[in-house]
Amino acid sequence: MTPNNNQEFLTLKAEVEAHARLCGYYIIKLVDITEMREGQRDQEEIAEKVFEYFDDQTWPPIEQRPRDQSWAEYAAERNAAKDHAIEALVGGPSVGHTVDTISRPVAEQYFERFEALFDDQRHYYIRMAFGDNQYVFLHGVAIISRSRAGVLWVVEDDSRRWHIMRHSVIWTCSF
Repeated sequence: MTPNNNQEFLTLKAEVEAHARLCGYYIIKLVDITEMREGQRDQEEIAEKVFEYFDDQTWPPIEQRPRDQSWAEYAAERNAAKDHAIEALVGGPSVGHTVDTISRPVAEQYFERFEALFDDQRHYYIRMAFGDNQYVFLHGVAIISRSRAGVLWVVEDDSRRWHIMRHSVIWTCSF
């Protein structure tokens, strides 16, 4: 998979990441999928490959994954995907915080700039769980178009400080 690091994308990524999450992080990636399309891969195969690439966690081998669902089940209409992405970027009360991380108008601009990076035949995906599942909120949007795939994702917890006892390690999140 070839990262697509055009200047518009890199600028957008830097601007979004300048808004530090109260207790979390972003996953923002863009890749060229032209070779997959030329290889006659279907939408499900492309989604499988790019979604595994987008995630920052290791996935089990494909034979150990559920076989009773498809990525198409996570597809969404544009407006639902836009609303979902904006809510993720804003943060605030919807994730248990008292203040927004990004204002709603700015979050909307970020979504529209991200969406503009894609050519026609856009497919939107939401309600997946990219990122560390020790965090409570794993949401945003993934878009697959004719030549590109990308993710604008937020991984975040719902409190200023939280502690997880796991393997005798305390992990603390604070700002």
